[in-house]
Amino acid sequence: PAVPNLRRSLLPTRAGMGIHQLWCHPTHRKGGVATRLVDAARSRLVYGMTVPADLVAFSSPTGDGLAFARRYSGTGTPLVYDCL
Repeated sequence: PAVPNLRRSLLPTRAGMGIHQLWCHPTHRKGGVATRLVDAARSRLVYGMTVPADLVAFSSPTGDGLAFARRYSGTGTPLVYDCL
């Protein structure tokens, strides 16, 4: 299904890391599980460095996933990529 307010850019954009799939059972959403998982990945991807939250890209998010990506990245236009 189409995700509202999501546009594809034709310009290449750098990302520090990509989240291919992130799923949390609906009864456990809003509990901080996804945030803790992404925080752990960001802090351990490159030794001695934490990837900035605004450089985390998310693959083809659902509506809920896009809402999470917006909150997490702190921007209304988080980085999103297609898995081909």
